[in-house]
Amino acid sequence: ALFFPLESAKKIFQQGKRFDLSYKDMFSELRISGHIQGYVPYRGLPVFALNIVPTTFIQLTVEKELQKYIPNDSSNTMLILRALTSGSIGAVTATIVENTITRQQVMQGKFIPTLRDMWNISPSRVFKTYPLIAIRDSIFTLNLFFLHPKVERYLKDKYSDRFLSSSYFSAI
Repeated sequence: ALFFPLESAKKIFQQGKRFDLSYKDMFSELRISGHIQGYVPYRGLPVFALNIVPTTFIQLTVEKELQKYIPNDSSNTMLILRALTSGSIGAVTATIVENTITRQQVMQGKFIPTLRDMWNISPSRVFKTYPLIAIRDSIFTLNLFFLHPKVERYLKDKYSDRFLSSSYFSAI
């Protein structure tokens, strides 16, 4: 939630809109009125949470279930496949929510009319960008479930006697 204003700004730029203020004016406008013309930093946060919470839950659950069939002492290839699979399955919910949000921004309408419009175009419209989102989420879970534990283990083994904890370095 802390970095959500950056997400909101990114969406404004993706829509081709621009802030009409210079950076200096932008900060004084923010200080005086609490917002920048047309920019509401936390607008859409509940929908973003609606996206991230089930997606992450599915990724974690799938990873845990796959550990029964592909244990942690399996080959790196199998561990990579396990991590990629959890990301691609978790991307199902992210795809639906993100495509609905994008279509709603294009239509500049409300939620239910947006869903009707998408259904009228094609019932599979909500999955239009599934391959792209599955790749993005698979890269995320590959880092989370495969690379991070490997890097963390390496740093702990190599630098455990150092002043700073190796966990801090692996988190970076």
